[in-house]
Amino acid sequence: MTKPKSPEGTSSLPGIFFFQETIMDMKKRIMIAVAILLVDSIFFFLPLTAVFLAYIIIFNPPWFRDFFNRLNGL
Repeated sequence: MTKPKSPEGTSSLPGIFFFQETIMDMKKRIMIAVAILLVDSIFFFLPLTAVFLAYIIIFNPPWFRDFFNRLNGL
């Protein structure tokens, strides 16, 4: 059985060969999933409150001083 041809002489299903080349095996899928989980764990497990508190202690921004003074009624 031969493949159907288009009038230009190419296959009528040009994308089928592309899809066959891009199919991932299970090992690649597992590696991509693990990489996504690692990146997610690194960036979102970070204690953002502690980082924010360290920023306030180190730089003492004026907007935080104003907020704190309004809380104390000064």
